[in-house]
Parts: sequence; C-alpha cells; structure tokens
Amino acid sequence: MKDLIRTYIKISELNNIKTFKLALKELVRQDDVIEDVVKSYNGKTIFVILKNFPKIKTDFLEQYGYDNRRVNAGEKTEFINKIINPPLPLIIQ
Repeated sequence: MKDLIRTYIKISELNNIKTFKLALKELVRQDDVIEDVVKSYNGKTIFVILKNFPKIKTDFLEQYGYDNRRVNAGEKTEFINKIINPPLPLIIQ
C-alpha cells in the first residue's frame, strides 16, 4: 500500500513539474533557463509555487518584463523564493 501511495505522489510531482515548466514559459522563452529554475525546487515546493503562480507572474512581469535575458536563472529563483517565503514582519516592542 505504501508503494502505491509513493507512486501516486511521484506521478503527481511529475505532473506538477510539467505544469510548472509550461507556466514558466509565460515568463521566459529560454528552455535552458526554465530547466535550471525547475531543478532548483523539489516537488512540494513546486506545488506551493503553482498555487502562488498568478501573483508570481504578475509581479515578475511588472518588475522584469517578458523574456528579459539580463535576468539569469538564479535571479528568477530568488524572485520566486521571495514570494513563496515572504519575510516575517519585524515587531518592535
């Protein structure tokens, strides 16, 4: 039974990777950059990214525009990380 569950989880993660690659095509055209960004994340994180992708897309396109070749894969990953892991507000007492 555990093997069956693991198989379903793996299939789900692979489907999310495909969906993530297609979503990244809305931001950048370069397949090598897309691959580098996808390799930066595990299956669970990709799930979170897909849940937040509308905001990621809007903010990314406002800040960098479509297919901005001056923004490398590391910077794209950093941008996504800031949205899915926003800094905690500092409370001063």
